[in-house]
Amino acid sequence: MTIEQEIKLQARYLAQDMAKNMAQDIANEKTIETAKKMIAANLGTIEQIASVTGLSLEQVMKLKTGEN
Repeated sequence: MTIEQEIKLQARYLAQDMAKNMAQDIANEKTIETAKKMIAANLGTIEQIASVTGLSLEQVMKLKTGEN
């Protein structure tokens, strides 16, 4: 493999990793927004919201107290 081919391959892997990370960030943002909406609408306990969203109890508690 030439250096140019190796660079192209590494660039492709980097681009794939960046796209994957961006998709995860968007999914996390949507999950947090869902939890915030549930808190605002008083739709369940902190434990229930954590269970439904997959967030930790600590994350939900921070959202409820406005730390996030």
